[in-house]
Amino acid sequence: MRKRSAKLVVTPVAIAAVIAPRFNRLDSISEDGLDALFREVVLTRDRFTCQRCGSRVSDNLEAAHLIGRKATPTRWMSANGVCCCWSCHRTWAETRKAEFEAWNRARLGNDRYDLLVRLAATTQLRDMAFLERSRDELRQELEALEKRDGRRSW
Repeated sequence: MRKRSAKLVVTPVAIAAVIAPRFNRLDSISEDGLDALFREVVLTRDRFTCQRCGSRVSDNLEAAHLIGRKATPTRWMSANGVCCCWSCHRTWAETRKAEFEAWNRARLGNDRYDLLVRLAATTQLRDMAFLERSRDELRQELEALEKRDGRRSW
C-alpha cells in the first residue's frame, strides 16, 4: 500500500498566520497579544541587551517579570519587566529569586519596587476595559521608545 503524503490545506487563517505583519500580533487585545507587546516594550526599552550579562543575541532575549505573571495588575506594566537572555532568566530570575529581587530593588529603588509589590497584591479584573487600557499604555510607551531610537518596530 502506497503511503499518502499529507495535503497542505490553505485557508485564509493559515495564510494570515504566515503573512500577517507583526503589528497585528502586537495590536491584539488578548493575553498572548499583550504578552508580545509587553516583550517588545521591555526589550526595546533595554536596547535588546540582557541586563545581567550584556548578551545581545536577539533570538535568545526574553522579558522577565520582576513580579510573576499571575499578578494581573502588574502583568503588563513595563516597570515590571527586564530584558534577560534565556540563560540569565532561568538561572537568575527563576532560581535565585532573592538575588533577583535585590538587584531589581537597587535598579528601581525601594519605593518603586515596593509600589509594584503593593499593586500586584491588589485585585484587578481581566475585563476588556483593562486589557484595552493595558494595550494602549504599552503601545504609547513603545511609540515613545521608537522615537527615542529613531526606528519603528512594525
